[in-house]
Amino acid sequence: MTVILDTNEYNNRVFLMLSTFPYRKLMQDPTPHLLHMNKISKELFHFLDPFSSKCPRFYGAPKLHKPNIPLRLIVDFRNSPSYNLAAHLNKILHPLTDEGKCVMKNSVDFVNKCRTIKVKRGFCPVSFDVKSLFTKVPIQHTLSILKSRLSEDSSWKTSTKLELPDIVMLTELCMEGNFFQFSNKYYEQCEGAAMGSPISPVFAEFLLQDLEHSIIPSMRSILH
Repeated sequence: MTVILDTNEYNNRVFLMLSTFPYRKLMQDPTPHLLHMNKISKELFHFLDPFSSKCPRFYGAPKLHKPNIPLRLIVDFRNSPSYNLAAHLNKILHPLTDEGKCVMKNSVDFVNKCRTIKVKRGFCPVSFDVKSLFTKVPIQHTLSILKSRLSEDSSWKTSTKLELPDIVMLTELCMEGNFFQFSNKYYEQCEGAAMGSPISPVFAEFLLQDLEHSIIPSMRSILH
């Protein structure tokens, strides 16, 4: 779908959103040189080592299905210093979330699972939505969950020579690099994960699965 918005209105709405927490304005482009590692192959090192990196660019995608058409804030991380590293970490971490009890791979998987569900008398199907999930993910708490999952499930060791502390440290490095550019001005996201980074979806999934396992089972009014 193609959406046409007045440029001034679009910019004003974006600047208004960027003027509130968790965003803050930076004085200059903070693009750094990425950390060099010594536990990977030479080929992988050159893949992860940034070359001609650029500060990520920011844009707002209109949510046409919601009242007043709010903007979904997205950061284009392509060509950013941490993009390849985040993509590589995603390949290592994603399999750990595939077996979650509440994970739905796609709409077909959702339909097939619904066919096996029998709704008890007095109950009804509901769907819970998380408002601004990525920007609300607590980084340090989720890193603790990630560390625990890596300790419990060693299957990830078959896909990398990196050790547990390395993965946690590199993941934190990616999550801390949430800076971007909009209209020739630089900003930083001070809280949560940025929508647009390859590692943000799986990072948020670790938090959601921990909530599903620790909170939902204790709520008698919710059957799952």
